[in-house]
Amino acid sequence: MPTKRTPDTALMQTIDRDARVLACDLLRNLCDLLRGVLDDLLLGGPHLDVQQLQESVEYLVVSSRYHGRALNNARITRRGTIRRTPSENVPEPARPFLRLGSYMGAFRSHQLLAVELGQHTAAPAPARPEPGGSATPAPDDRSGRFSTYRRDLTGAAIDAHLHGDVWTIDIDGQVHAFRPHSGGSDEP
Repeated sequence: MPTKRTPDTALMQTIDRDARVLACDLLRNLCDLLRGVLDDLLLGGPHLDVQQLQESVEYLVVSSRYHGRALNNARITRRGTIRRTPSENVPEPARPFLRLGSYMGAFRSHQLLAVELGQHTAAPAPARPEPGGSATPAPDDRSGRFSTYRRDLTGAAIDAHLHGDVWTIDIDGQVHAFRPHSGGSDEP
């Protein structure tokens, strides 16, 4: 009888982490959108354009799906990465994730990670993938009312994770961050 394979714990944790980051991003964006719409309604702002609201919500959902596919594609690409020999500065719980990139350190919060990344203001919009690439191009924001790029530090750290600038995992109440290796790199 063939041996039953159990999923790699680190892989399952990366899948769970990406799902949590995606969910947080979508929920934060929906809250921001709804807060703005509610403020307009309460303050007697311009007539509520329901179609525009629906398009904005649809954009957020489509954008979340796009980021989910991109994170999944990045995970698949990293499966072939050889595990790196950890240096002494990498804590034991973070070592299984070294295939994700160079260890940047542990941070008490996403805000501190964003400061370390130098993201004190809104993250710039990422370059759109070329048509026919491995992931569907990010959706266009037809409404012009909402942008997923935020000015708060937690949002900047989430954006960095979603756009592949950094990968994060929460271990024992700290955010451990890894900077993905560039293609073909021998960096430690």
